[in-house]
Amino acid sequence: METVAAKLEAARQELLDLGLRNPLLNFRVLRARGVAVVAERPFPIYTHLVTNEKPMGFLSTDDGNEDELGQPDITATFVANHDDDQLQTPYSDTDLQKRLWTTYFVAREYIEEQGVNVLYLALGMLHWIDRSTPGVVRRAPLILI
Repeated sequence: METVAAKLEAARQELLDLGLRNPLLNFRVLRARGVAVVAERPFPIYTHLVTNEKPMGFLSTDDGNEDELGQPDITATFVANHDDDQLQTPYSDTDLQKRLWTTYFVAREYIEEQGVNVLYLALGMLHWIDRSTPGVVRRAPLILI
């Protein structure tokens, strides 16, 4: 006879989403929402937002660096200023505003419809490779704020 603890553990395992559709295991930059932050260090951001409880903004770039798919080139050179309250992004002003608004509305919709806050700032990414697809490098966020 199966114990209550064993049944609870089995039910808990069924709730875990360990598939690649889970963005906490397989993060992908989307075309229309989410913002990539470049040339920043996690510790000053964490200190500013969590320890000091101060807000930060997003800083756009107008250099127009794009890759072959028309996406911003996140490997472009950015000024490393880790002591300000602005997070650098590889997007133009217009693209940054569109991405922020889209992200905001999607997050608000999740809260209204499902009661779940899905809007986080991810600090650091773990790069990993699944044995079943050895040529594909996947990313998982390390710290969520």
